[in-house]
Amino acid sequence: MTARSQMTMRAFVQENANAGEVDAHNNPAEAIWSPKETIACFAWSRTKVEAVSEDRTAIIEDLRCTMPIDADVSPSDRIQKIVNRTEAAAIGTGRVYFPGPLAIETIQLKPTHQELNLRAIS
Repeated sequence: MTARSQMTMRAFVQENANAGEVDAHNNPAEAIWSPKETIACFAWSRTKVEAVSEDRTAIIEDLRCTMPIDADVSPSDRIQKIVNRTEAAAIGTGRVYFPGPLAIETIQLKPTHQELNLRAIS
């Protein structure tokens, strides 16, 4: 079984149209996210830990995603959502497995695919 055949989901990747631009005060310009590409993928959650302190509770989840080796993604991109690929192709939308936006923290190149470490943006 190939890595590609296991990619039963679809990631809606976005790019920052203002990347590298600055405002009047020489600060990075506000991000304008535009659709870049829809890519076959498989995403999963490795761990889910609840961190509790006196004044707050946080759920920390380790999200991973595999994509084809030739997928055009970078850490400056983000993922709008990850949906069921079969439903997305048939009706234009699919069951949302991971709502976004999701930041791409790291990309590891493997022999047959790329593995991304994702973080939810709140």
